[in-house]
Amino acid sequence: MDTPLYLIDGSGYIFRAYYAIRNLSNSHGFPTNALYGFTQMLWKFLQTCRPTYAAVVFDAKEPSFREALFPAYKANRPEPPDDLVPQFPFFSQIVAGLGLPQFVQPGFEADDLIGTLARHATAAGHDVVIITGDKDFMQLVDDRVALWDTMRDKRTDAAGVRDRFGVTPAQVTDVLGLAGDAVDNVPGVAGIGEKTAIKLIQEWGDVEGVLAHATEIKGKLGERLQASGAAARLSKQLVTIRLDVPLTYSDAALRVAPSDTEQLRALFKQFEFTSLQKELAPHVSLERAGYQCLTEPAALAQWVERVRSVGQCALDTETTSLNPRHAGLVGISMAVAPGEAVYIPLRHQYLGVPPQLPLEAVVAMLGPVLRDAQVAKYLQNAKFDLPILARHGLPVAGVVCDTMIAAYLLNPGGPHGLDAMAQQYLDHTMITFRDVLASGEGERKDFTDVPLDDACRYAAEDADATWQLAIRFLPELEQEGLAWLFREVEMPLLHVLMAMETVGVAVDATKLAQLAKGLRERLSRVEAEIFSAAGEAFNIASPKQLGVILFEKLQLPGAKRTKTGYATHADVLERLAAQHPLPRLILEHRSLAKLLSTYLDALPKLIDPTTGRIHTSFNQTVAATGRLSSSDPNLQNIPIRSDEGRQIREAFVAAPNHVLLAADYSQIELRVLAHTCEDQRLVAAFAADRDVHAETAASLFGVAPDQVSSVQRMVGKTINFAVIYGQTAYGLAQQLGLAPAAAQQYIDQYFTQYPGVAAYREQVLADARHAGKVSTLYGRRRFLPELGSHNAAVRANAERMAFNTVIQGTAADIIKVAMVAIARRLPTACANARLLLQVHDELVFEVPQADLDCLIPVVRTAMEDVRLPSGAVWRVPLQVNLATGPNWGGIS
Repeated sequence: MDTPLYLIDGSGYIFRAYYAIRNLSNSHGFPTNALYGFTQMLWKFLQTCRPTYAAVVFDAKEPSFREALFPAYKANRPEPPDDLVPQFPFFSQIVAGLGLPQFVQPGFEADDLIGTLARHATAAGHDVVIITGDKDFMQLVDDRVALWDTMRDKRTDAAGVRDRFGVTPAQVTDVLGLAGDAVDNVPGVAGIGEKTAIKLIQEWGDVEGVLAHATEIKGKLGERLQASGAAARLSKQLVTIRLDVPLTYSDAALRVAPSDTEQLRALFKQFEFTSLQKELAPHVSLERAGYQCLTEPAALAQWVERVRSVGQCALDTETTSLNPRHAGLVGISMAVAPGEAVYIPLRHQYLGVPPQLPLEAVVAMLGPVLRDAQVAKYLQNAKFDLPILARHGLPVAGVVCDTMIAAYLLNPGGPHGLDAMAQQYLDHTMITFRDVLASGEGERKDFTDVPLDDACRYAAEDADATWQLAIRFLPELEQEGLAWLFREVEMPLLHVLMAMETVGVAVDATKLAQLAKGLRERLSRVEAEIFSAAGEAFNIASPKQLGVILFEKLQLPGAKRTKTGYATHADVLERLAAQHPLPRLILEHRSLAKLLSTYLDALPKLIDPTTGRIHTSFNQTVAATGRLSSSDPNLQNIPIRSDEGRQIREAFVAAPNHVLLAADYSQIELRVLAHTCEDQRLVAAFAADRDVHAETAASLFGVAPDQVSSVQRMVGKTINFAVIYGQTAYGLAQQLGLAPAAAQQYIDQYFTQYPGVAAYREQVLADARHAGKVSTLYGRRRFLPELGSHNAAVRANAERMAFNTVIQGTAADIIKVAMVAIARRLPTACANARLLLQVHDELVFEVPQADLDCLIPVVRTAMEDVRLPSGAVWRVPLQVNLATGPNWGGIS
């Protein structure tokens, strides 16, 4: 019989999974790291091997017979980690859901069950593959039994055992018996390690042979063997895998069954394993029978009346591209009730395509209802669809729900993509775009090639899912106290961001080319300096080669080995920079190379040929704190303080006869902190418009505020922000170049100076631990289940995120409120001004030089007059610094 039996060391898999993946939990704080890794390993095994016979074998909770032989057996093993214990009950459920037989038996370990099953299976004619990373199983290897470490994809046969131990598989227990095992507290013979044990067994055959010749072995080794015969025999017994566990063996009991998809789906949903949910067979919970493809004017007219009668609809587009500025509109899908959705094809172009409605007819018939603000619209990622529709003559009003934004507010760490949300919230597997393009015969390059029937199912399903998610999320936003933030800030903001992306920012391509040329020349000079400092040329981009130079050739201290060589990351190089010039040069080279590749080489390619401007994308649903981010390109990471970063910013210019205006909140996070903690000294400093950084430094250094030096003020500023970011004394010490004890003293002095900050921080953390989340002053929330972690490092990091989110997240809310207010005022107050960029606490506008005077008061008033949701004013004034210039880097 050639069909192999696979025996999986389930207990080994659990611990390997736990240590391979750390700090993973679902949104309720339940740890899932070991469950996820365990499931992934079994899933990969099933997909790779397609086994007919297999079993997962676990250790029993009860002690095994070995404890009866030797009560101290495994006494040194620590208790399972606290965050692994609650996961234990679910491993068996996952195995069952995957259709794998499983074995566990009180009084025996998994090793014994695997050994016994292997013996029965080989007797029944099967080859056996034991899936494990445990060397103890090498004693079972023979011509029918092999080992497979799937984590390293390493297979071990009898020759492999000899390579590892230098003995036959049958002699492995003799080696282990003499050497013992510290992990399992198997005593062995004192003073004998594995190498000595191997030599003894090679010479004398087995433990009994070694003991019989102990008197012939000279020195301490012989004495120990003569005195330790009982320990050696006991140890061999402890490490010997039993082959006679009383169990009933049959091929039928080991046959792999089909997966229980519904059981797995329920588990994956509970654990929030979104990627694994997608791997399951599709689960259809949306009723697709009511989907229609509208290709006749009468059908479209009837649909428009249906939309008007309902007064709300979900809306989606199908396009030729993911770039909203250039994508062609292929079709429109809409839904007005669960399962009631349509697709309106416009420009499918495959051979034999049925007649479609012309765009002009759709604009005439559908346009009025889309422009009607009284008809509520629901979209998923509206910032993509709305510009495309508008560009094709179909502007949309009355957008009341973007399901991506709604999901983000309800759970910033949860899924926000339509397919993932449908899986998580509707228990429905969506038809994917890849599925649509891959189905049928012939090559489909884009959506215009998709047959109408397939397109209708796919597109109408998107609208249907969007509808069902919207009607689920909107009441939840109300119940969770997030409706004001959603309606008054995030939904209006998406229109502001959409306008910013459409406008873009002008770029001086010649300036970028000059900077790129200069940076390449500088890189060449730095490279030459690196080779000179190293005494030889090498691949600067190779951490392995760099490590050899630093720690073997130059003999620099503090070498740390990794799997591939020496650690050469930035922290290591910063520490070594005081010892030798090479590390500092490497850091400079890396910084310059990153600027060149990320910006100077990339930015010219992103200039839109039609507008001559760069159109970054502003991401509204990425940062857990509520901050906006940007991509393609990321304009928020251009270095602010370096000359190179300033020069790159100088390439972002105002249009002819225009000027750029930058409006930057002054110390906004510290002002939020002063308001929230109500520390009298901090509030008074801001109320009197004093220099808070100097005030902090004055207290730290025991001098008057007007006597604080620039270096001392820098220290004060660093500590002010270190408190907000929850920086540790070690991190602060690294930043300031101090000993950790001195940094801790600074932190302690800070809290003495501002006791209200310390008290408020403790209150925030206490509330967060109780609720498992934190909220900004505008109601934005962030779930932090790691606050309950038993891992101190994980818990400390969660505490830093908790306090930072309250402060930084509130600051992010403030600038969003300001952006919405400015956008509402500009059309009447300064119609020619345009908001171009938002970078953390800064807004950048483009305005004709002649209109600058009308823009400044609008911006200053809107930003400084931001109120809390209740309408309350801030305890400290919000302050904005305004500056102008011909380019972003030259603003002053």
